[in-house]
Amino acid sequence: MNVYTLSSRTGRSHELLSQLVKCKQLTDFSELEPEDILVSMGYMKKIHSSVYKRAFTVNVHPGIGFPGRHPQLRALAILDLEWTDVTLHRVQSDEYDQGEHLARVVVNVTEKDRDDPNAFFERTRRIGVYLTAAWLIGQGAEMR
Repeated sequence: MNVYTLSSRTGRSHELLSQLVKCKQLTDFSELEPEDILVSMGYMKKIHSSVYKRAFTVNVHPGIGFPGRHPQLRALAILDLEWTDVTLHRVQSDEYDQGEHLARVVVNVTEKDRDDPNAFFERTRRIGVYLTAAWLIGQGAEMR
């Protein structure tokens, strides 16, 4: 089994994940084999069915109750919201942020988070990476 990451952002999540488990960034979809795992981390694009049908594909989403873009901002905007989550789910359709939930961490939302959204984004990103690493190791991924 190979673990690949897919991201359209800065790659910080990949860098952190690669310190925990053996993985590499996907550069060519033809590299994927049926036993591989593809992890979407901030990819922000639809994953075509030819990809998620070819390899086991998962997505890390910070706030599954807020599908789509900017879930952390939407969570912070609800002033009486006390918690959100970071969820790892299987990509099984063309719908954004839908699919079988594989792992989840509840994240408290505080006034400090609302005062410093960037710190909240970083916290939820790191939680997502560690959650993904734990799940991958449980699936037999090689630890670093």
